[in-house]
Amino acid sequence: MSASISARAELVAHTLNGFIGVLFAARVTAVMWLQHAEQHPIAAKYSLQMTGGTIFLTLRKFDDLWPSRIRPLLSKNSENRQKGDRIIEEIKARDLRTTANQLVAHYGRKGSPPLLEAEIVELIKKHGWKTEQNFLMWIGPVISNLIDVCDEIRRLYRVMESMDDAWMKSALDMVVPEQDTA
Repeated sequence: MSASISARAELVAHTLNGFIGVLFAARVTAVMWLQHAEQHPIAAKYSLQMTGGTIFLTLRKFDDLWPSRIRPLLSKNSENRQKGDRIIEEIKARDLRTTANQLVAHYGRKGSPPLLEAEIVELIKKHGWKTEQNFLMWIGPVISNLIDVCDEIRRLYRVMESMDDAWMKSALDMVVPEQDTA
């Protein structure tokens, strides 16, 4: 293994680790504020706007890096490569790049105001989730799959060997949104 491939694998592993951490923190924050939405509706509203935008933008970044930087580091028959491909397929099927653009770059169009809370909820529904809770349930397995992709790269290229992220997978099951009854 050449030094340049190993260096690239380490950079990719660090980047994936950052994505995982951001997605995890966004999900936990959203779940917490959903649980306190009745008591603190304004804080919950802005937290959901912030966390939704963060999740969509992070998925867009993953979509940008997957084909040229991440995917080539995994073998063609790797189960984790297939997991990454499925994430990309879902990003495309749900048109999440457009959503990320609308949530994060909506100021780019002259005279375009920030999206209203109802418009953000409509974007979430448009992409196949009935509620914010459904969206937050969906992102849990995405995070888990990204952990698997990152772990395989770390293992294959012997980078970031001292890092232990096993706690995060168990924490994904501890912090979940309440299920909708509707």
